[in-house]
This record gives sequence, C-alpha cells and structure tokens, in this order.
Amino acid sequence: MRQPRLIGQGPSIYHCIVEALPGLDPFDDRDKLGFVQNLKRMERFTGVEVLTYSIIDRRIRLLLRVPKPGDISDRELNARLRDYYPKALADERIAELGKLKRAKRPADYQLRRQAYTGRMFDLGSFVKTLLQMLTQSYNPRHQWKGTIFRERFRSILIEPWEEAVFNTAAYIELDCVREGLAERPRDYRFCGFGAATKGNKTARAQVMRLGDYSSMPVIDWRVFSALYRGRMQPQEPISARDVKAELNKRSPKLPLPVLLHCNVRYFDHGTVLGRPEFIEEVFRNNQHIFPAKRRKLCYKMRFGEWRGLHSMRNPTSGLITVPKHYKQIG
Repeated sequence: MRQPRLIGQGPSIYHCIVEALPGLDPFDDRDKLGFVQNLKRMERFTGVEVLTYSIIDRRIRLLLRVPKPGDISDRELNARLRDYYPKALADERIAELGKLKRAKRPADYQLRRQAYTGRMFDLGSFVKTLLQMLTQSYNPRHQWKGTIFRERFRSILIEPWEEAVFNTAAYIELDCVREGLAERPRDYRFCGFGAATKGNKTARAQVMRLGDYSSMPVIDWRVFSALYRGRMQPQEPISARDVKAELNKRSPKLPLPVLLHCNVRYFDHGTVLGRPEFIEEVFRNNQHIFPAKRRKLCYKMRFGEWRGLHSMRNPTSGLITVPKHYKQIG
C-alpha cells in the first residue's frame, strides 16, 4: 500500500516529480511549449504559485507554493474563469452561475460554484489537471492511447527556508544539464531560469519569488540571477572522474554546486527536506501515516556540505551518482 501524500500545515512548498513511461516518444518542443503555457493558465486559475519548473524529454519537475485556502469573491472567480477557459466557454460558465444565483437556488449555485473553487489551492488538482492537459495534447500527435506517465506524481515537502528552497530549485533547473540537453540552465528555454534569462516576464516573476526566502536583499533581476546562478555553478571545474573518486571515499566532501549537478535521490525520494525541527514537526502532524515503531525521524544529507539540510528518508542505493555523459562539471 502506498503512503498517503504528506500535506503541509498552512502555506507549503512542494517539489513534484512525474516521469513518462519507458519507451514513450520523448516530449518534443511543441509538447513542452504547450505544457509551459498550461502551467501559466493553471497558476492563474488555482492560485497555486509556480516558483520554478523543468520539462525535459521524459520528466517534469515543479516547485510549487500552495497558499492557505481562502474565500474567492464572485468577481475574482469570474476573472479566474476567464483566465482559464476560452472566451466563449468562460462566458457560458459565468452566465450559468449568474442564472442560478438570480433564480435564488442557493444549493444549486453553491454546488456549481464549488465545482470550480474546490480545484483551487489544491496540489493534487493542480498537478493532475496539468498532466491531463499534456496527455490530451500528446496522444493524438504521437499516435498514443491511454496514460503517458509511469505512476502518480511524487511530491517532496520542502521547508520554506533558504537552503531547502534554493537548493531544490537549483536541482530542478539543472535537470536539463544532467540529461545533456544544455550546458547551462540559462541555455534551456523549458526551465524556469532559462525562460527568465531569455526575457520571459512570467517566468522571471515566478523565479523571482524565490527571493522571498533569501537572506540577502533581492533588488532586481540582475542581482537575483547572479545569486541564483552561484548556486549552480562550481567555482572551479572538476572532472567526473575526480567526483566519482571523491564519492568512493569514506567521508566525501564535495562542493554544493557539484552535488547539485549529480543525480541526488534525496530530492526525489526524501519525503521531506529541511532542518531537523521542521521534519520532526511534519512527523508529529502526520504520525498516523508512519509505522508506530519508527524512531529516527530525519537524516543528515551526506557526501558534501549541504548547509544544514536534512531528509526524512535516507535512500540507501545510488544516493549520489554522476550522469553518464559527464566528463567535467563546471
């Protein structure tokens, strides 16, 4: 039986991962562009905030901030419907709501209204709808039927703290580099930093939200991008052979940007990332999910200087691996 999804208390941040079926035709540029456009639509409609994202040939990563659910006025609901649906369909849905309200049928009106507002501020609904959109676009173009994904999406709960948020975001941006699709994230237009660097205003606004968690003042894009890029770029190049040799030592010590260029299972299977006190609080709030005999609640992330980051789980096999195509990092 799979473990229920961990949901944070109040506004929460999640790293969501979904992988396509093996053997599936890779997502092409049209698939990726459509995904990014739908990501913007879903953000405006649901109120779930995108901090950054990456879509590569067979994998999607999202860093999302889910606000605490709030009341939606009729005016705000109408605006969100117009952002989400084509004009004619939005007008039809808005007219239907207005008709039910004027007819003084409160039960029918609230039921219909809930069909829209119930999809807002909800992680599962956001990702599920986004993946359905991609599937509906992908299947007829690639002559495929049925699902295109291996399993339900995974979500890692991220502490709203600088080291947890920035390192997870940088790891997402570097997916294109680990897969050999680009030399640097800024060269790849289907990730948040790449789109923002190329002048996409929506992507820039999304990625700049990371500045809310920075200990340094974020004045403008130039200052922020230099700060963010420093997370991803090693100060000195290091060969893949030297990285592997260091990983084989008893107590390896690799710089953070080098670690982020590797495949790191903590980010995919860690369940919760943050400081020990945050992980312990999440455990207490979700104690009914975990085995009663569990004693150790968090593990210090290994193989280098993670600046205090811990993981709720400690994946054992293949914890840190160097991508096969790497000859040099940095």
